[in-house]
Amino acid sequence: MLNGFKTINIKKINPQIAAPLYPAVNIPFTLQATGEGVIPTYQWQPALGLNNSNIAAPTAILNENQQYIVTLTNSQGCTATDSILIQLFKTGNTILVPTAFAPGGVNKVLRSIPIGCTFIKFEVYNRFEKMVYTGNNTNFSDGWNGTFNGKPQLVGAYTWLARGVRGNGFNFTLKGTAVLIR
Repeated sequence: MLNGFKTINIKKINPQIAAPLYPAVNIPFTLQATGEGVIPTYQWQPALGLNNSNIAAPTAILNENQQYIVTLTNSQGCTATDSILIQLFKTGNTILVPTAFAPGGVNKVLRSIPIGCTFIKFEVYNRFEKMVYTGNNTNFSDGWNGTFNGKPQLVGAYTWLARGVRGNGFNFTLKGTAVLIR
């Protein structure tokens, strides 16, 4: 106590919300609220589509876009809020791959985008069926830059295979082509 006043330490909560990059209609996904320090209570608003609106990481199943606000309250009764707009893909349980890319242009790499599913593997083959790229669930966002063993590959069509796991646990494989443009 200093001059009859009590010293109070104020700790910031700094809430943050994480969600999947590509959630899909009617496919379960998890929201994650975090904050600094010990956060004893969470309150998600609205509770629409959530399995529990009073936990840090509720599971959501939505059929339309939804904005959520989460309020975190610490043990001293201090509150802080954050919000997130969940924009859903209407197509779920799939992996999207562009039909063309240009390493020197806007689409610098060929990559797969998992929608409402878990990504496992992405492979790219040349016209001689030689694998020129493989990516897995830890590096799929890197994508193929149009080279093989450090050498630029020829302009043309390349075949890709994408493997994933649907929300129901079933594995699936998609196949397509993409054109390398220079």
